[in-house]
Amino acid sequence: MDKIVKNTPTVLYAYGSCNKVNRNSWESVAWCTKAFLRNCNGVLPWQTIKKPDALTKGHVEGLILVNTRGPIKIVDKEYGSAIASFRVHALRRGAQNNELFRLLEINKGWTRAQIAALVSQKLMLHSNFKQGFSDEASAVTFKGLSSTDFIKLKEGVLKLLTN
Repeated sequence: MDKIVKNTPTVLYAYGSCNKVNRNSWESVAWCTKAFLRNCNGVLPWQTIKKPDALTKGHVEGLILVNTRGPIKIVDKEYGSAIASFRVHALRRGAQNNELFRLLEINKGWTRAQIAALVSQKLMLHSNFKQGFSDEASAVTFKGLSSTDFIKLKEGVLKLLTN
């Protein structure tokens, strides 16, 4: 993959799903991180908008929920009001981490392999991927993720960038 990306103008996105609502949202952050380290430009989650019952029933595709009741109203002409789930915030955090990694590439001349070696010192990105059918956009699952490890990684990268 490294040679293809290096020799061919390529834009790659990792297509899949965010973590299930009963799993750790740091899995979506890890998905973004792992995609970047594998030379992807971003992640593309399957389906994002669901009806309000996804607030109470939980739905893997309910990243943005159409809100028809309650005090929180974010109005959009096409969809009405909407609420972003915590998984949207997790995707944002993953993107922010990747922006810092990109700065290591640009400002320090690091390769993604070098960044992956750094990340592996703080995060266990061993994952599983199980599809119910051949073209299902399943979520990647990770074990042993903690917010503390992500914070330590971010702090370390920021120190590298400021020195």
